[in-house]
Amino acid sequence: MSKSSLLIVLSMLFLASVVLAKIDIHQDSWGWCTNIECNKFCEDQKYNFGTCEWYLLIRSKCLCTNIDN
Repeated sequence: MSKSSLLIVLSMLFLASVVLAKIDIHQDSWGWCTNIECNKFCEDQKYNFGTCEWYLLIRSKCLCTNIDN
């Protein structure tokens, strides 16, 4: 495979990842995560707070946490 073909394939994979990252999938809290939206989602689910954890530099997941005193 030539370098130009490899570059084209990698570029297409990157663009597909960007598009898929912007699809908001609420059922398992995957999607384009922001800490404000994640925190609100987690508080609505009766957790103390939420934070975004990043995967593959693009996709992210909202993680909800309870802290017991």
